[in-house]
Amino acid sequence: MAITFVQKVSGAGATLVLNNIVAGNALFMPDGYFRGVTTGLAEAVPTDTNGVFVASKADVPVLVGSIGEVGVGTYHQQNAAAGTHTVTPEGNTAHETALAEFSGMATSGILDQVVGNERRDAVGTNLASGNTPATTQADELAISAFVWGTSGAGTNPIGIVDPIANYTTLHITQDGISGLPVHHSYRILAAIGAQSVTENWTDNEVASEKISIATFKAPAAATQIPYQPWLQRGPFMAS
Repeated sequence: MAITFVQKVSGAGATLVLNNIVAGNALFMPDGYFRGVTTGLAEAVPTDTNGVFVASKADVPVLVGSIGEVGVGTYHQQNAAAGTHTVTPEGNTAHETALAEFSGMATSGILDQVVGNERRDAVGTNLASGNTPATTQADELAISAFVWGTSGAGTNPIGIVDPIANYTTLHITQDGISGLPVHHSYRILAAIGAQSVTENWTDNEVASEKISIATFKAPAAATQIPYQPWLQRGPFMAS
């Protein structure tokens, strides 16, 4: 069964709700956040009224001048229960989040490879995630998460290039003045290899960014026993 996108919801609300989840499918939640109070702590795992998420990739945030910190976190729930899932991210000063359902995913041991990168209070208009280790199989799903923050004036839009080449966007926001710019995306893979993403934008002011990517496995293909014609013969008779 091929990996297939089913549905999503996204935004900055206190909760995100997906209805009619099919039992056995997988849920993914990439999130970008800003904290006005510096803690240096990775974002907490979101809660779910109908299941349990775990952290796929959730590093500590990066400082934004003296006003706070920004970070990203990606979380997954394999073998999800059927029905409605009401998911609550950590209650930060601001967050921009996507919650997505995919079919055709492994129901155990789903997480494969991860990588992340950051830049603090510097001028730049692109940031690469770096390379993951090679995926362990061809059929996988890659989820990327990106956040941008500045203690300067900001612009709206900051000019994030959308979509990332070969990726499909789950959630994007561009307001660098009164909002929180993020870019969360996915790609269904078809070959074994290292994975990376590069975010590009046009606002060339001092800013801080975080980026990450995580890959998730489809069920492993069944092992096929080669045809052995001698197994089809009848018993040998002594002469």
